[in-house]
Amino acid sequence: MTTSDVGRASPGELLRAERAGRRFGDVVAVEDVTMSVRAGEVVGLLGANGAGKTTLIRMLLGLIATSAGEVALLGGPPDRERRTRLGYVPQGLGLYGDLTVRENLTFSTQAYGAAAP
Repeated sequence: MTTSDVGRASPGELLRAERAGRRFGDVVAVEDVTMSVRAGEVVGLLGANGAGKTTLIRMLLGLIATSAGEVALLGGPPDRERRTRLGYVPQGLGLYGDLTVRENLTFSTQAYGAAAP
C-alpha cells in the first residue's frame, strides 16, 4: 500500500490505518493494525496496560511515526495542519492547577497550533 492509497479516504472517513505497526527497538508495541473510523462513529480501544493503545492513538494522530504500514488522517498524512482540526485528550491530562479550565484549554490548543476555544 502506498501513501496515496491510504490517503484516499472514502466519504465520511476520518482516519485509516493499513497494516500499521510500531516497534521500539526489539519491542513490538503495535502490530499489523488495519482499521478506519468514519464520521459519527464512536470507537473504544480496550486492552491491558502496555497493550499499545496509547501508541496506536499517537500513530493515528501523527504524533509518532509508524515503523510499518500507513496511516491517514482526514484523507491525508497525519500532519500538524490536519491535527489542528481535531481534539485529543490523553489519559494523563497534565492540567495546570493554577490555571482555569479555559486557560488550560487555550494553552493546549496553542501548543498544537489550533485555534483557541
